[in-house]
Amino acid sequence: MYGRGDPMLDPLSRALLTFPVYLGVGGRSARPLAVADAVRVIEAALLDGRLSHSTIALTGPTQIKFDDGAR
Repeated sequence: MYGRGDPMLDPLSRALLTFPVYLGVGGRSARPLAVADAVRVIEAALLDGRLSHSTIALTGPTQIKFDDGAR
């Protein structure tokens, strides 16, 4: 999940500013989800009842490799 204060991109960008060398992590990837998108899904489930009795995967629309994100 990304957004202001996120646990993935904020520390990575701070680390790269401090020490501008990145040792890759191989083929690992993620599908980051924006906080605002997660909030919309939670609202739909809790307030609107549109997701009653549903299980959904909360993932972002684009898969990125960690190494590409760091670059």
